Amino acid sequence: MRRLALATLVIGCAVLCPSGLGGAERAPRPAIPDPSPRDLLSIIDERDRRYDQRFIDSKEAVNTALSAAKEAVNAALIAAKEAVLKAENASEKRFESVNEFRKTLSDQQTQFATKADLKYLAEKIATLEAIVNQNTNRSDGIASAWGYVGAALGIVGVLIGIGGVVFKLLGTRPAGSRN
Repeated sequence: MRRLALATLVIGCAVLCPSGLGGAERAPRPAIPDPSPRDLLSIIDERDRRYDQRFIDSKEAVNTALSAAKEAVNAALIAAKEAVLKAENASEKRFESVNEFRKTLSDQQTQFATKADLKYLAEKIATLEAIVNQNTNRSDGIASAWGYVGAALGIVGVLIGIGGVVFKLLGTRPAGSRN
């Protein structure tokens, strides 16, 4: 059917436009014998084969391009998956180090004194200061008492010494002495 339509078109064009399609006057062409219908059919068959071959070649080119595009897309998807995995691994490592840092801070925080601990220590220090002050006052009192005892003994010794000198100067001997 297609061949017949094409043959009719070619014959009709040759009959209607003997001088060509341009409309302008051209140099006369050498006379070409009119092709027979059999020659026309062979020309049409040849051109059909060419068009079919072009179509097949185009189809192969498109299929090759599509397969290359598929391979490129697959390669890009694989590369994207690898990049995502690397990014996830890097994030995981970063989160591990952040968690380790948090744990270190938490451990340090447990070693710090709390407000209750500091309040308890302040009370103990105040109690110890009071005890030290009492002991200091007591030792000051004891030192003062020893000072008074020493002073009293010193006064008694001086009085005894003065009494002995006075007796010697007066020449009186105490009773019971023989000289």
